[in-house]
Amino acid sequence: MKRATPTRSPRPSLAPYPQHPIHAFLLRAAQRFPDKIGLVDARESIRFAELEQRSARIASALQQRGFGKGERIGLFAANSVSFVASFFGIARAGCVVVPITASYKAGELAYQLGDSGARAVFLDPGLTPHLHQARPQCPALELAVLLGASERAGAGAGTIGLDQLLAEGKKPMPGVAIDPRRDLACLPYSSGTTGLPKGVMLSHSNLCSNVYQFHTCLPEYPVVAEDVSLNHLPYTHIYGLNVQMVGCVAAACRQVILSRFEPVELLGRLEAERATLLFTVPPVLLFLLGHDQLGRTDLSSLKYINTGAAPLAPSLGAEFAERTGVVVKQGYGMTETSPVTHVDYATAPRLETVGPPVADTDQKVVDPESGAELPLGEHGELCVRGPQVMQGYWNQPEDTRRVLRDGWFHSGDIASIDAEGYVRILDRAKEMIKVRGFAVAPAEVEAALLRHPQVADCAVVGVDDPEWVEFPRAFVVRSAGATPAAEELIAFVATQLASFKAPREIRFVDKIPRSPAGKILRRVLRQTVPGGG
Repeated sequence: MKRATPTRSPRPSLAPYPQHPIHAFLLRAAQRFPDKIGLVDARESIRFAELEQRSARIASALQQRGFGKGERIGLFAANSVSFVASFFGIARAGCVVVPITASYKAGELAYQLGDSGARAVFLDPGLTPHLHQARPQCPALELAVLLGASERAGAGAGTIGLDQLLAEGKKPMPGVAIDPRRDLACLPYSSGTTGLPKGVMLSHSNLCSNVYQFHTCLPEYPVVAEDVSLNHLPYTHIYGLNVQMVGCVAAACRQVILSRFEPVELLGRLEAERATLLFTVPPVLLFLLGHDQLGRTDLSSLKYINTGAAPLAPSLGAEFAERTGVVVKQGYGMTETSPVTHVDYATAPRLETVGPPVADTDQKVVDPESGAELPLGEHGELCVRGPQVMQGYWNQPEDTRRVLRDGWFHSGDIASIDAEGYVRILDRAKEMIKVRGFAVAPAEVEAALLRHPQVADCAVVGVDDPEWVEFPRAFVVRSAGATPAAEELIAFVATQLASFKAPREIRFVDKIPRSPAGKILRRVLRQTVPGGG
């Protein structure tokens, strides 16, 4: 008889975790390496001491303007030095950062500012038209701070430039007393596949604990001050924010900041900067494999490439590693877990898994219906428990009770755990396709389709059917110049998976809708693509 699933991480414990506010990472970096260039973006480079001083002035100015502990402040901008200074300045004032994706339109901006009750927002000047449209729906909003040029037109009353705020902050103010375990540092919004996004309450301790967990989960390659990290993931997403932005400041390593993904620039900067760390998403690797610049780029400085935020097809990771000589591995997590819960080792990655849990993280799989814990190897909902798990959803007590039960966070993801604690993620529970009583994971079908040389990208959804209950429908982006027939691809999948898992229909499309972090937006696919299900 199979034994019950293990609940303890195989990695050494880090407890007790240091309890400090998140801006203490920047204070420590500035004390250790005051003259070291810590951040470089397209416009400027900045030393750690200068970054710390800038954040202190932002905090002081906010305090003078009456922003107290716990007040929410939006951060609506692309990656930049100013974004990083603003994040730490807002947190240092005791306020709560509400990161808002820079590609959002007015309605999405208004929803997050309004739902969070934000009194202020920091934003890029080019985004002011969206703010102008959103303002009528945000009655609490009274201050807008532009990160860049001094032009104020279009943002409305109460708009100033960051330069003015920094000038106001020359007068030092008393430090704000922060309880790291109770006080929130960040309120990102979860990009769930159904329903409106929910604010995820992350304390200073949640975020800081997860930085310590991630930095020590690879004993062969710890994140250290000598590292150079190329950061292209949006800092408004929890992966880019805590793993990259905060994590690099905590290690006092050099961050080379890209405001967006552009393949030639990414590859060129990796080589020129001799980057040692690249955190990315699987679609980027897929795109780079098809780019002729890849074969001409020296990537030998990279320790490894870590992917997350979306499933990594084992064939994709293996092919990229073979082509470049760089180890590819993946991790796993969620906004609700700050985000990292699992990371694979870089010495011998098991690409079919997301690795074992990070330190002090318990795990189990349960029956999604009954909640009963399942034995090793069986498929069920993955649940985790640890210091990185959120405090709950903002103003959503029912949703909080649904996912947080007896200290366990119920991820909604279907997974299995092996005898060594390695986890395989099969799919979202709500996205599992029921085919005549059999559960089919879309990610499994997608991985099979991606093995076909004429498939560039794909997504699979379930379609209601009176005979089958549901059947899988695939949306496929052809490789350049390729013209595979639908029947050919269906037959190809059927050679790899049980016949009931093969898609019954295939629709060819130009693009698969994805979030900024690379997740397939199945609800968008269903709503906007003809025949979306």
